[in-house]
Amino acid sequence: MPQTPGGFAINGKVHQPYTEQFSIAVSHELPRGIVLDVSYAHILGLHGWMTRELNPQGTRTDSTVVPPRFPGLGLFSSFETLNLAHYNALLISARKDLANRVQFQASYTLSKAVSLSDDIFEPGVPQNSDNLAADKGPTLRDARHRFVLSGIVQLPLGFETSTIAALQSGRPYNITTGTDDNGDGHLKDRPAGVGRNSGRAAPTYIWDLRVARPIRIREQARIIPTLDIFNVVNHPNFDAESYIGALSAGPAFGKPTDIISPPRQLQLGVKFVF
Repeated sequence: MPQTPGGFAINGKVHQPYTEQFSIAVSHELPRGIVLDVSYAHILGLHGWMTRELNPQGTRTDSTVVPPRFPGLGLFSSFETLNLAHYNALLISARKDLANRVQFQASYTLSKAVSLSDDIFEPGVPQNSDNLAADKGPTLRDARHRFVLSGIVQLPLGFETSTIAALQSGRPYNITTGTDDNGDGHLKDRPAGVGRNSGRAAPTYIWDLRVARPIRIREQARIIPTLDIFNVVNHPNFDAESYIGALSAGPAFGKPTDIISPPRQLQLGVKFVF
């Protein structure tokens, strides 16, 4: 059977993508040598690349039949610089230099990242190319809350422990029906009333710990035995991009298939310093 011609093209009126950035910060020294920093950051991304379908066809979710604009052509996609993205973040951090056997740095970020598309290819094609605003939603990298703590504590008997812990809220994933409901040739249709990237992966918790005991063997030489524990609490941290967002997957819907950090691991080591 003869195939209906289609294809891809780059729009002739593309613009150079660019960002506009703004930030403000204040810093204040608190008692006990603790320095507090508070800042706000805004990033606006303009003219990012995305794809539009120039010859949409099929049936929309409201049962409206969409005849192709060019009946002699099949799907014809255009690469255009219409993507809009913005990021806003409040950052709060506190740090303390080593004194009285303790050094630490803690930071918390409250942020939101929004765009019209995540990809120039199939996953990023808007559900309705005539209404790009309907695809406005969180980016796949949007992590609303993130807390990081690192520090060093000098213990009795010459022992020293250091740690880093990172806690982050789940990133989004897109929920789709898994089928071409509107007949436009793209498998990115969402259920009625469901926005882009409305699913949320589970939070991630990563905590690593090191215990060391330097031993001096000469005036300028020492050995340092170490014990490293990775993922101390043995928490499974799943990759947000591996979540199955297609309703057609049945019982597998909403479940991850990959992890971003291994199970708990212990590592013994010795370092020679001279």
